[in-house]
Order: sequence, then structure tokens, then C-alpha cells
Amino acid sequence: MNNTVILCVDDEKTILDSLREQLIDHFEGQYGVEMAEGGEEAVELFKELLEEQYEIPLVISDCIMPDMKGDELLKRIHAISPKTLKIMLTGQTSTEAVINAVNNAKLYRYISKPWEKEDLALTASEAIKSYFKDQQPDKQNK
Repeated sequence: MNNTVILCVDDEKTILDSLREQLIDHFEGQYGVEMAEGGEEAVELFKELLEEQYEIPLVISDCIMPDMKGDELLKRIHAISPKTLKIMLTGQTSTEAVINAVNNAKLYRYISKPWEKEDLALTASEAIKSYFKDQQPDKQNK
């Protein structure tokens, strides 16, 4: 069983299903894809996955959700796991939210909805490559 997971967060189930399908199809089962329908659920799931020894190189989150805005979620994820890369996915975000995520959560990229399948795949691939490249010196030091 693979212990590497991509976490997708959106308050719309159809968006989550589409993300999951496209990521599983692109990565051909290399990574698991977990989904959360809101910020609070995502934080809890993130913590549980880490406790169960899963590696989470990437979180893809919507910006506008009812319980917690995406920039706040990414900031909380960053506080738990600074090396996890974050992508904000939204059709209607403010510049302030993106700047907040860049400054406080080390936002990797921003993708507009509706996204192009190839753009999502390329961005996710580059993020995961970057994550594992950054992990190599840490593993060598251990």
C-alpha cells in the first residue's frame, strides 16, 4: 500500500470527485487521493493521516468555503507541516486571499476554476517532484 497522499478540499462534492478522478488517472495510482468537504474536516483528516504515517506532499484547496476560507486552511496546514506544498483552486478569489496564502502558508501555485486537466496534472506533478526533491537532503542527513 502506498503511504503518499494528496489531500483535496472543496465544499462541492462534484469538484472533489473530478479532482480525485483526474489525479488518480494522471498519477496512475502512484498516490492516494483523500478528500474533505471543508476546512475543519480537512485539518482533522490531515492530522489523522500524519498520525497514521502517511506522507502528504500536496494539498489542493478551494479558496471560498463556508466553514473556513482556503487561505486560513492552508495557513493551518502550513503550521502543522511546513514542507507540504499547497495549491489554491478557485473561480472567485480576492488578491488579498492569494497574498495571504503566499505570505502565511507558502502557497505553491494558484489555479483558476474551471481548470484545464493538463494544467492541474502538470502543476500537481511539479509540486510533488519539488516536494520530494526538497526531502532528499533531510533524509540524507538522517
